[in-house]
Amino acid sequence: MAVTAQQMLMAQPVELDGELPDLVARAVEALGACTVACTSCAGSCLAEKDPGSLADCVVACTDCADLCATTARMLLRPLANTRRSTGVTVLAACIGACETAAAECARHELMHRHCRLCAEACRECLQVCRELLAAL
Repeated sequence: MAVTAQQMLMAQPVELDGELPDLVARAVEALGACTVACTSCAGSCLAEKDPGSLADCVVACTDCADLCATTARMLLRPLANTRRSTGVTVLAACIGACETAAAECARHELMHRHCRLCAEACRECLQVCRELLAAL
């Protein structure tokens, strides 16, 4: 059985308030899924017959994957009050990258299944990350 983000958050010496542990765990899971989707979509775009027409999608997905991975790692660190502002800043940047990638993939989702799946993962990640940002 794989260890979950929720288990790791509950094992930390810093106690999180109210629903924050659940929100952080959901965000970490969504960020991981978005990282996978964006990384795969960027690679798939490059493998298409005309990758030049998908250059903006590759850049948006690569940026989003990098920010999602970084954000997930930072959210898994104990959220002491003195560091919460850094988490908010990184989370806000990640939301911006997810918005960009979702919009870019949506432009191609009727032609490319990988773009449709990636846009979906980005939108799901956006929803959870916005909820977490509001709670922080």
